[in-house]
Order: sequence, then structure tokens, then C-alpha cells
Amino acid sequence: MKIIFIHRWLRPDDGLKARVQTRLAQLASVLRIEVAEVALERNQSSSPAYVARVHLAVPGPDIHLEERDHTIEATVGKLLDRLSRLARDRKRRLLARRRLEPEPV
Repeated sequence: MKIIFIHRWLRPDDGLKARVQTRLAQLASVLRIEVAEVALERNQSSSPAYVARVHLAVPGPDIHLEERDHTIEATVGKLLDRLSRLARDRKRRLLARRRLEPEPV
């Protein structure tokens, strides 16, 4: 899995980067992630000021998510929680579909 970090109007934070990398590695057991692009930005002209976006290149439709909050830690936390729920739901749907398919003769 290749992870690309993009920072806009924000200094890179190694702790935050490590947290995202760890969580994406955990998700790799549920989803086959080929490329993960994580964009963190601070927009002073809007409220909430922090935005976190993720684009995951996975087999099937890609996953795009965006979250906003007043601190970068809260924004990334919301994004990672939402991403975990989405990955679990996607895996559950895939397994349910496999159970419903007839066995080849």
C-alpha cells in the first residue's frame, strides 16, 4: 500500500502521520488498499477551519471521504472512524453477497 500525504497551509505533524498510517494498515486487513491519498488542510476563511480528505484506490469503486472540525486532531479522528465504519460495512456486504451466490456446478 502506498500512502501519499498532502498538507495545505498546515505544518506536517509526525504523530498525526503515524496515527493515520497505523489505522490505514489496520484497514488493509479488511480492504485491499492500493493507494491512499490523505490531504490535510487549514482554511482560515471558513469555519470549521480544518479539513481532512482521503481517497482510497481499492478494487471496485474508490472511496472518497471528507471531514471538517475545529482542530486537526478531531478532524482526523472523525475521518478515521468514518473510514473504519465504511470498510466494515463494505466487507459485510461483500460477504453477504458471496453467501447468496449459488455454488458453481
